[in-house]
Amino acid sequence: MKKEVGLWIDHRQAIIVTLNDGTESIERVEADFEKRGSNSSDVQTASESSLRIDLAEDKHERHTAEMVNHYYEAVATQLKDATELLIMGPGPAKSEFQKHLENHRFNGAILGVEAADNMSDAQIAAKVRQEFKQHVH
Repeated sequence: MKKEVGLWIDHRQAIIVTLNDGTESIERVEADFEKRGSNSSDVQTASESSLRIDLAEDKHERHTAEMVNHYYEAVATQLKDATELLIMGPGPAKSEFQKHLENHRFNGAILGVEAADNMSDAQIAAKVRQEFKQHVH
């Protein structure tokens, strides 16, 4: 049974459109973290050593990487039965997620990774239908 899936992803959410035997479903996976940039509150006083600041930044980066990995795992779980996958999104998350799938032995075929601006769920679904309709099976 063919299960075609289109995924729009960024670091805040993933919208998953599944086409399966003439039916269409849309699911959303929210990231359970907020990606923080560095700000002045990260540095308490000017007397702190640069080593302490570097360690704090390193710890924050490791924590953020772990949270991103958990988010990608949650999205990947929703794709486990996909036979064909199209990945779209506005930023680096689409390529990061592709690498995540490749590193975790995704069984389906990744048809492509495309840049896509923010779109409504209906626009994402229409794009997915169009792409799979054009794709030769």
